[in-house]
Amino acid sequence: MKRLLVIAAFIALMAPALTWAGEADHALFYSANQSYKEGNFQDAAAQYEEMIAKSPVGGGVYFNLGAAFLKMDRIGLAILNYEKARILTPRDPDLHFNLGFAQDKRLDQIEQENAFFMSDLVRRFTGMEIFWIVAVLNFFLCFFYIVRLFKPAEWNFYVVMAVGLIWLTAVFFGIAKWYDASQDHRAVVIADKIDVRAGPGENDTLLFQLHDGSPVVLERREGDWSLVRFSQEKRGWTPNKGIAAIRPLRNEPAGRNTEA
Repeated sequence: MKRLLVIAAFIALMAPALTWAGEADHALFYSANQSYKEGNFQDAAAQYEEMIAKSPVGGGVYFNLGAAFLKMDRIGLAILNYEKARILTPRDPDLHFNLGFAQDKRLDQIEQENAFFMSDLVRRFTGMEIFWIVAVLNFFLCFFYIVRLFKPAEWNFYVVMAVGLIWLTAVFFGIAKWYDASQDHRAVVIADKIDVRAGPGENDTLLFQLHDGSPVVLERREGDWSLVRFSQEKRGWTPNKGIAAIRPLRNEPAGRNTEA
């Protein structure tokens, strides 16, 4: 009876748990690529954005959209979409090159802050990749545990322990990935220039200004204003319309390319 329960649990754990979104409109994608090749970057960007608004898309669409905005010298929107592409395709060398090129065109000096200590590592993998790593390890863990139930031996005891340890490490890595994503409040300035003020109002004291493409951390919003942080010493309020979040905010569509 115990063995039957273990086998039933194994089957339940390996049952499909994901629903996949449909593929993007290939005709629209082809048309957008053609517009880009012909130098009609504004038309290409509009078509890529239409695809994003229709349904979930892959990193390639965000990459192409970022390239179109870069050609139009819209540095902030280029960086925004390159960063969105990096979430989906984190190890693409062409993406990293283009993103670095766009970042070099920013006017404001970047002041780096200390992030979550595992952020750089977990951002090298997508959430789906980590899910499948855990799923495969889970399969082997259950398989060798079942083998041990039917045929106990010293070798499969150590195999179960080793796979279990690796599985726990992968689960911890997945938790770290989830935490990093939940705390990722990065945003990008998408206007030519924004004023950062001491309070959420046009009459509040002007503290400093930021320019197209500057990275900020979005702390919170109040109506049409956002509290942003450029560095530990530089933070203040700016209108929503001048910035855009890299990851969608709560109750906000994932493909939105406008203000945060």
